[in-house]
Amino acid sequence: MKENRTFDQILGDLGNGSNGDASLTQFGESLTPNFHRLSRQFVTLDNFMDPGDGSMDGWSWSIQGRVTNTETITQQINYAFVNRGLSYESEGSNRNVPVNFGTVAERDGAAGIAGTTNYSDASASLLGGAANLLTGTGNHASSDAPFGVQGGYIFSAVLQAGGTVRNYGFLVNNIGRIGTIAAPVSDPYAAGVVQVAPLDPALAPLTDVYFRGYDQNYPDLWRYNEWKREFDQFVAQGNLPSLSLMRVSHDHMGNFGTALGGVNTPETQQADDDLAVGRLVQAVSESRYAADTLIVVTEDDCQDGPDHVDSHRATAYFVGPYVKRGAVVSARYSQVNALRTIEDILGTQHINLNTAFQRPMSDVFDIRSSGAWSYVAEASTVLTGTTLARAPGGLGVEFARGPVVKPRHDARYWARRTAGFDFSDADRVPPARFNKVVWKGLMGAKPYPLRVSLRLPPRPAQSRGSEEGGGR
Repeated sequence: MKENRTFDQILGDLGNGSNGDASLTQFGESLTPNFHRLSRQFVTLDNFMDPGDGSMDGWSWSIQGRVTNTETITQQINYAFVNRGLSYESEGSNRNVPVNFGTVAERDGAAGIAGTTNYSDASASLLGGAANLLTGTGNHASSDAPFGVQGGYIFSAVLQAGGTVRNYGFLVNNIGRIGTIAAPVSDPYAAGVVQVAPLDPALAPLTDVYFRGYDQNYPDLWRYNEWKREFDQFVAQGNLPSLSLMRVSHDHMGNFGTALGGVNTPETQQADDDLAVGRLVQAVSESRYAADTLIVVTEDDCQDGPDHVDSHRATAYFVGPYVKRGAVVSARYSQVNALRTIEDILGTQHINLNTAFQRPMSDVFDIRSSGAWSYVAEASTVLTGTTLARAPGGLGVEFARGPVVKPRHDARYWARRTAGFDFSDADRVPPARFNKVVWKGLMGAKPYPLRVSLRLPPRPAQSRGSEEGGGR
């Protein structure tokens, strides 16, 4: 799962017959070589839509295939962290309380190391404090499923069907330190620093607690390294889980003044995100699981940026055996279709009526293929100036061919331009303002795209017979 970019922002310059507009491309092939190669080598999905309007409902669409009524309302009321007494609630908490846990002790444990934090900042100052909140569990952002009340997640469906799951960054709360720019915690496992607390009891024993969740200070390449540490163990033991959930988020961008690893401009953060995904694909392709592993890459939403087709048109990538090669697939698909495809492949029940009635993404596959595939990742040259590239072991891959790409501005410029923006969690920055800041910084004097309205021809005057019910 990735973050927020439209198709045109990343892949508008593909030039392979897909429906892209290169004039809107801000993070093209020189910055995202892997996303471009994956699209060309396998399938280009140029009509894939994210139903959500932001991360709150976007995450529910991504892993549940629907949203609850409360989410639909509160997403709009509380967007961009406007303080109306609501909160971001689709990843395991309501009103900043981890409500999937029923006791104060469990909730405090989900919020941080014992004694260092309280699970609810809002309740700490109230009469009676945290202990005075209602006990019991009940999460309004969790939808029902045939196999459980408030259990309508794809991982729950896999577990119910007898499969296994491993979680990297889904429905977690960051609790561990990451160090400083001068002394970062780039390998939490080696340092013994737990990074996250799971917010869903079903995922708690299945979560890698050394894999950091959403944080724009933290490079996606370090997240990949932690995933790879466990992946190598699964390969050696022959017990790779049925479903692995992995989160990368640097394509959201932000925290330019405090970001670690020298990944502190929009260009380097997008390239970091691209490299993490490319290296994951290469790792799977070189493993014993290459012949029977499908990699599905989607975004929770694509709210942040222009697109000439639709603001909900996102990037999505399908990679692995029996995926078509060099094909442009323009079938209308969404996150719900992706979930339906996972249900069918892993033999689960449908998690709701949406996945039951949406068709699987069959146009993506070629069942007559031999199933053999390979992939070699590359790194954008814009990463040469980061400390990631200068660290022992470097980036782990060769740089893409072509001239060295330099960021248009340094971190100080971006920190000044985004001063006052809250990047601490998703949906807290005003997207229209952030979009324009990024556009200006990357595109210079080129005018910001205007919204295009659909103009319908005037309706013909109705006949008298029509008005009286005697017409068409």
